[in-house]
Amino acid sequence: MYDASLCTLSMALLLVPLVSCGVGDGEKLFGESSSGTTGGQGSGASGATSSSSDGGASSNAGGSPSGPGPSSSTSSSATATATATASSSSSSSSGGMDFSVGCGATECPVDGQGACCWDYYQLNPGPQGECVKGPPDGDECDTEFHERSNTGAEARIECQLPSHCGGGEVCCGDRVIVGQDGAYYAGTECATQCDDPDRILCSPLEPSFTCPVGTFCNPSTLLPPGYFICTGN
Repeated sequence: MYDASLCTLSMALLLVPLVSCGVGDGEKLFGESSSGTTGGQGSGASGATSSSSDGGASSNAGGSPSGPGPSSSTSSSATATATATASSSSSSSSGGMDFSVGCGATECPVDGQGACCWDYYQLNPGPQGECVKGPPDGDECDTEFHERSNTGAEARIECQLPSHCGGGEVCCGDRVIVGQDGAYYAGTECATQCDDPDRILCSPLEPSFTCPVGTFCNPSTLLPPGYFICTGN
């Protein structure tokens, strides 16, 4: 069990939604991994790595922030959402842009610089998930965390499944560490490298893709329902 006495807040009160105990994605504090639920282990894409330890910066999975924000989804509901998203997406093994990504209650096409803007902590006005269009610096999806106003920390999501990326690439979640034990995703995109603290995205519906050795495909606790990441078991 997670020992709450190990968690200490080192930042101002405005940071409570991001640094409280129980926030994270797929791993517990101090490198202790959470239980794997789906998928298997194997060798990942060339050049991509994902560690089962976090270097002392990640928080435990399955929790929810003490401020606004939803609790994490169950494995069964996440799998159901993934099934619905995959069946309505037209993905290309060559990394084409003719597909959509799940964005909570909606789906967003990514062609023409489209993306899903996901506000897990609900720190900003508007829906938690919405489609945006345009370059990252002009889409009004605020991926920076602003301590003074306690706003931002949104994720610009450009890929969801391994098949959304081309050969030699993985769908990589850009995970931002806040304080001692807070985290959020600034976005996901196809990349040839995906190193800690970032997370490789996977899917139980695409078993041909295997997570790096020592990691397993588990539901994400910070991305929208239906998203899976490679983490230690």
